[in-house]
Amino acid sequence: MSKYKLILKDYCAVKSAEVQIDGITVLTGVNGCGKSTISRWFYYIARASVDYVRHFEKEAIDSIDYLLSDMRYLAQSLRLSILQDLKLFQNVSETGKRRVLDKDIMYDLINRYIESVERNIKEENSFGAKKAKLTDAFRIDNIESDDIDVFMSALSEQIKKRYDGIISELHSRVNNRTAENFNKVLSALSGRNGDQLPEEISFYEDDENIIDDKGVRTLLDIRNAVYYQTDWFSFPSDTKKELKTVVGTMPKEAAVIEEYIRKLIGGDVYLKKNEPTLLETDLFRYKMSNGKDIPLRKAALGIKSLGELLILLRNGHLRRGTLFIIDEPEVHLHPQWIVEYARIIVMLNKILDVKILISSHNPDMVAAIQSIAMKEETISSTRFYYADTDKESPDLFVFNDLGESIGQIFDSFNIAFKKMEEYGNEE
Repeated sequence: MSKYKLILKDYCAVKSAEVQIDGITVLTGVNGCGKSTISRWFYYIARASVDYVRHFEKEAIDSIDYLLSDMRYLAQSLRLSILQDLKLFQNVSETGKRRVLDKDIMYDLINRYIESVERNIKEENSFGAKKAKLTDAFRIDNIESDDIDVFMSALSEQIKKRYDGIISELHSRVNNRTAENFNKVLSALSGRNGDQLPEEISFYEDDENIIDDKGVRTLLDIRNAVYYQTDWFSFPSDTKKELKTVVGTMPKEAAVIEEYIRKLIGGDVYLKKNEPTLLETDLFRYKMSNGKDIPLRKAALGIKSLGELLILLRNGHLRRGTLFIIDEPEVHLHPQWIVEYARIIVMLNKILDVKILISSHNPDMVAAIQSIAMKEETISSTRFYYADTDKESPDLFVFNDLGESIGQIFDSFNIAFKKMEEYGNEE
């Protein structure tokens, strides 16, 4: 399995961080030290690599849909009798989006459109009145010919030329993974959360920078990236969509994890489909062992947290090739379930080869991950980081690599006990 390393400097609260993920990596530190910042940039870079082609395909589809809109608008404006054709274009642009990237399909659509327009003009004997509108609608070069057949043939070629330009640009970006193009994808992802591109950031796969003079390399061992928070409404990643989207079958090896979570929550979770009367958030259901069925959002937050893990597992998101980023999973969990959650994390890594980045404030979570990783013999690929204040700027933080050790982390937790002694009963 490949190793990944993020280097981030002078960004938000992070003075310096060099964080590596082999299997499980745990980030710890006080509130506001930059743990979530590091987590987000791991997510952005991994997701940008995964979604690189999809991002530019979407841009191309949007541009083609704009071309189709011009065709529909013109037909409606000229009151052309091609309703069936219009419906066909509507269906392709809205429900069969990727089909418009197929040149044969689009050329066939354009030919049908031109034939319909030409037939209507000939029937109404209105070529002179509609010629200028046809030229202006598609913002194309003026076609001098007054012969309708020659004009419509030229118009067809101009529309195809506009389409070909979109496809050519798509192929250029897909085949040339330049830093400039990669940063466009990164900016689109990070911009959803108001994060600007750092000036000093680099990302390594097996000690090789993925960005060099030749461009940006595709990550070999990360095929999916999931950013998870207990309150997943608060982070504009694709988690909400991922909970509903099936990307593959659950690995057979995951059955033991599936059953383990079901026993913990005393029931099962599922997505209720084809229920237009339900709120979107109520489509996720929790069915108790006694048969009672309620919206998952109304279940105890600990059940909700584990239930959403179960949905991600069943939808095929948690498997080899996934970078799973979890922000403070211990929130809302009983101490016993914190240990159980830690075991699930280790199981996901050991059984499914899921790479996991987790941020935590909780001593039970940190100690449990270390202890269970030792027992399961995955400790060699488990790393702990602690954010220490920068000596020159106390409002900035340096992330120290502690390896397998958690001693320094627990020293920081002990400060809480000193505060209790200071503020509590002096007897």
